[in-house]
Amino acid sequence: CSSDLPNDPASDGRNLLPALSGDPKAPLPNKPTPFVAVNSTRAQFALFDDGYKLVRRVNQSDGAVKEWLYHLSADPDEKKNLLAAQPERATSMREQLETWLKLDPTGPTLDHAPPPKESQPANWSPPKDWAQD
Repeated sequence: CSSDLPNDPASDGRNLLPALSGDPKAPLPNKPTPFVAVNSTRAQFALFDDGYKLVRRVNQSDGAVKEWLYHLSADPDEKKNLLAAQPERATSMREQLETWLKLDPTGPTLDHAPPPKESQPANWSPPKDWAQD
């Protein structure tokens, strides 16, 4: 693959691999950072902001929504859902995520995301325990 981009372009991105790999010393993002993962069964949205993480999961077939809010510094294992205890923070983070989603021309919303266009192999399905509660 060739490119006309410079070898050392300035980047506005962040390497989240250490944090996603479970490194407890990995720095958390220092500005609001959205995350989206979509497959044929569900869409999962997340926003990392100020040491918190809001996760919103939408079932693609029936539209059922589940949400979690975690304070990652105090609860790195994500065991205590703060959604009911901090509704204002959850609302603010949800609004930030919704604003970011509006930039996507494929039209995802907090309640729906178009499934990926690439088809999965006929014999593939996600593991039964994949991201179960």
